[in-house]
Amino acid sequence: MRKNFELREKTPEIPQKVLENIKFEALSQPLKDRHFSIENINYALRICRSKNDKDEVNGQPAEYYAQPNEWAIYIWEDLMEKIQRVLLFHEITECYFRKKFGMEKTPAHNASLPYEKQIKKELLSEDEERVLKELKNTYSAK
Repeated sequence: MRKNFELREKTPEIPQKVLENIKFEALSQPLKDRHFSIENINYALRICRSKNDKDEVNGQPAEYYAQPNEWAIYIWEDLMEKIQRVLLFHEITECYFRKKFGMEKTPAHNASLPYEKQIKKELLSEDEERVLKELKNTYSAK
């Protein structure tokens, strides 16, 4: 019997110093509209409402868009602060993978998950983790 093995590229690792900078921006800096840079990658944090003027859901709890000179990251303002910080950490990490390693959105997202898991373990209580999981389950299919 012949076994077929799928060839997979090894997911690149984030250097420790870069990871510390990402943690600093996501976990220690103000959750307000601001600009910052990590490893010559420019980011613009935008804190936004979860609903628009018509009371419709305003995108995702956290999302990003590539702009000409930066990555614009949007985080809902009405989430618990710790959850905002975990989401911000994930978005910065995902953008880093996209820019530094030329990864597409889904592989970059998947590469970010082990780092997010560690941050959740460090930052969130079990109840907060449940809230985050419910939030993701609610909006991931949309």
